[in-house]
Amino acid sequence: MEDAAKNSVLRRIDALIRVGYKIEPCTDEALKLEHPAHPEFKHARLMMFDDGLIVGGRIDEKHELRILVADEANFLAFLRSIPKPTSWKMHRDKFYFVVAWTIGIAFWTVIVLMWKAAINK
Repeated sequence: MEDAAKNSVLRRIDALIRVGYKIEPCTDEALKLEHPAHPEFKHARLMMFDDGLIVGGRIDEKHELRILVADEANFLAFLRSIPKPTSWKMHRDKFYFVVAWTIGIAFWTVIVLMWKAAINK
């Protein structure tokens, strides 16, 4: 892949992340991106191939999205059409992580305190 094509792909990835897309782990054949916007957003899931081609949308063909690397104007128009996710949608994974750890620590604290109380009797 040429340097100009690599730079174009990297700029596109950066632009998509800046508008709220997250890269899904364990992607093999293409880079899979997911947007935490409203569930009705028709391009919440995208795939970006090595050559910079972006494909997305729902299964029905009228919502199909195909943006070639050379089509910069269409890509910029697509970026402007993406709804901005709320702060809750962007950070809910971190919130769930903190809540799960807090519940876990509280649970084990109660278990240890009950065990110590049983030993001291």
